[in-house]
Amino acid sequence: MTPYPGTALQVGSTGESVRIMQEYLNAILQPSPHLTEDGVFGPKTKAAVIAFQQQFGLNPDGITGPLTWAEIMRQAAYSPVPAGTKTVVIDPGHGGTDWGAVHYYRKEKDDNLRLAQAVHDVLEAHGQNLQIIMTRYDDVFLTLAERSALSNQNNADLFVSIHRNSSENRSANGVENFVFTAAPTPDVVYAYNVLDGVVDAGVQSNRGVKRGNFAVLRNTRAPSMLLEVGFISNEIDNQLFDQNFDAYATAIAYGILESLAGTGELPPPFFFYTVVSGDSMQSIAQHYNTTEADIMALNKLTQNTVVVGQVLKIPVV
Repeated sequence: MTPYPGTALQVGSTGESVRIMQEYLNAILQPSPHLTEDGVFGPKTKAAVIAFQQQFGLNPDGITGPLTWAEIMRQAAYSPVPAGTKTVVIDPGHGGTDWGAVHYYRKEKDDNLRLAQAVHDVLEAHGQNLQIIMTRYDDVFLTLAERSALSNQNNADLFVSIHRNSSENRSANGVENFVFTAAPTPDVVYAYNVLDGVVDAGVQSNRGVKRGNFAVLRNTRAPSMLLEVGFISNEIDNQLFDQNFDAYATAIAYGILESLAGTGELPPPFFFYTVVSGDSMQSIAQHYNTTEADIMALNKLTQNTVVVGQVLKIPVV
């Protein structure tokens, strides 16, 4: 378990240790105090600490010193997730010394964290029987292996990694969502649940769902996706990210909730097709006796170009 931070936590304290304590208090105390796991020790957190201290026979001073911290860690080790609870891991890409993509003053790691925190808040407000785990709550560095391990250790039901894209071609733009190269149908369904909502919230272009061999997708046992929310190297995408920020967060959260509530089956009359070398939108439409316009409309695409690894919904004629 997490070691004692070396200093007592009390009203006014901030940081990762406070956030960890809030997360454990939410899990241990019943009914849950529903603390916002923001790493800020305020009056509500103090009240939860006092309630914990009273329940476990400690001095109820509202300060988390070594004895209270040790008891929180001990109880957390024996706090199973309630039956029927679904667990989602939200992964803000990059962090700490890993800035991700950079465009002038703008760092990808900051956009990722800000959006992930907003998604967390929407899920917390609207999710029932939902455990929400963030791989990072502030500007810290995590390895790719640590991100997947956190999901695997918590037997997550869904893993969502949030990123911004980048290109030397400043005209490159749009949103896209990746699943692992060998991901089964449910992963693709969940990726579409999230991406379709983001597209509806307003984007410059929709680049679709694609298969990719990213480490966090490859090493995570849960259904997983890596969402690229526009290009940080494109000024219009950045404007849309800021203007539609709340709508994006809500769309991602609702797509997650829809995925956790569903079976992962694609309802008829659609099926999935993964683009291979030599394919074009025209050849795919002809092969399946449909039209390019119908495929584009079904997939909410604005261009009729396709790339290898792209996963298309194909209408059943």
